[in-house]
Amino acid sequence: MQQLAAMVSMRRKPNLRLVVEPHGGHYWSSQGTRQRPTDLFTLRIDDHERLTMHLADDVKSPSAYMLAHLRQRGWRLPHAASVIPNIVPQAATSAENRQLKPVWQLAFFGRLEERKGLKLFCDAMEMLDTSTLPRLEIIFIGGEAQVDMIPSVKYLNTRTAGWPMPVTIYGGLPRAAALAILRAEGVMVAFTSLVENLPFALAEACIEEIPFVTFNVGGVAELFDADVHADVIVETVSALALFDRLELILRKGTLQTSVLHPAIKNSADLWHLFHVNQDLSERHRQLKRAATARADAQSIEVVKLAADCSSKTLKQDVCGHLADDSVLLLLPSEYSMPPASDMGIIEYVASQLPRLRKSRMLGALVFGATLPNDLVSYPTSPTWMIYHGSEPLCVESSPLLILTKLFCTNFLAEAGDFNIFQTWVLIHHLRMAGLVTTSFPEPVFTLNNFSRADTGCLADRIPTFRKLQGDFASNQMGVSEQVLISQHLAPVPHPAASFRSNFDKFQGQHGWQYIAVDEYGKQCRLS
Repeated sequence: MQQLAAMVSMRRKPNLRLVVEPHGGHYWSSQGTRQRPTDLFTLRIDDHERLTMHLADDVKSPSAYMLAHLRQRGWRLPHAASVIPNIVPQAATSAENRQLKPVWQLAFFGRLEERKGLKLFCDAMEMLDTSTLPRLEIIFIGGEAQVDMIPSVKYLNTRTAGWPMPVTIYGGLPRAAALAILRAEGVMVAFTSLVENLPFALAEACIEEIPFVTFNVGGVAELFDADVHADVIVETVSALALFDRLELILRKGTLQTSVLHPAIKNSADLWHLFHVNQDLSERHRQLKRAATARADAQSIEVVKLAADCSSKTLKQDVCGHLADDSVLLLLPSEYSMPPASDMGIIEYVASQLPRLRKSRMLGALVFGATLPNDLVSYPTSPTWMIYHGSEPLCVESSPLLILTKLFCTNFLAEAGDFNIFQTWVLIHHLRMAGLVTTSFPEPVFTLNNFSRADTGCLADRIPTFRKLQGDFASNQMGVSEQVLISQHLAPVPHPAASFRSNFDKFQGQHGWQYIAVDEYGKQCRLS
């Protein structure tokens, strides 16, 4: 989506390129929660985050961990994607600069939530036998959150009420005030986060010479030499492992500070070199881009769809009658064409479709619309419908731009499952062929008479007739996100698999129990 916005801007800014830095996506950040979200809103966000990376000119990740994490989960990244750490202030990087400091105060530093390991930290504290330790105080510093559906400070006040050691809780302190507490003599920070990319708080602790221990999660080990810092890295993410390490340190009464890896120190030079290289290579691209834009002029065939347009009739009318290299604009009857002044945007984007299909596997482009009350709405995955922001009203189809060849090859009208053409059905077929769809970030069309063109939607924006009854889905194998998408896409008479008993709440590849069901949901014997 951002790449397409950049394409439009390139008409005025030829040097513009889109570079994305992945830090913490919506689904990624939910890994530390008890149950992964499976709602449509989350799926929409995840889909657009994936497309942002897929359509970007380049991706520069602060850690090798994050690139591997995304690729392992099927994210499509540009070939040039690489690692450049975030810039941090100058700090010592030699192991000789590690300072031995006294320790008698343990500080939890981070947002006061379960994802940051708050409960796990408390579990480890309750294992400590204070009678055998010379001195111990506990400090909590972080932003307010929710733990077990109650405010985190209230949760901590209740949980720590019976602890034998002194406990101080600071919620929502400014950064300068928090650092002043952590710099005090005797303070050691326990970073117990369950999910991290390349945490700046750890880098800051190195710079400020604040001793700490940390779980080896995400890209943490990329911040410093893991061999040299074995005394501060807890390899196993558990309360017991944390307790063992903290008890050892507290009995000893001292811990060395940590120093950053040289690659982190050189990050500013790496970013500078990246920008210099981009500037040099862009000079060679400008002439080529101008010549390509002149040669790529595409004719746009506008197909105005009648209400309840037959899928088979539409495919017969288009395929075999229009040139394969032409571009189709499928315009549902509820929409008005943009004024002539805005057609230039559509024509320019149409000229880029062949290139984006080859380089980014882009199958189709859908458009948002201005609603009668001057609101704007965009169709997004997995439902791909226009809906009224606060009311349960949906429009099933939206304007769609696609190469004629891709439409004729991938629109499976002959299957007969979806007799009436809907945008989301075509997009579903494209996805099965490995092609992506995205929304153009400008509402160049107008949706007329919304109240007469809508269908009834449930609260989660699923039209009633697209909602399966019971716990059924249409695919036999897939991660929970794919199963949920298929649940909303499968036609009601054809459920094929059950996940009633073992619906996976976490990301992973699992098999699903295959059953046969009739249209009433009754289980039948397999032949």
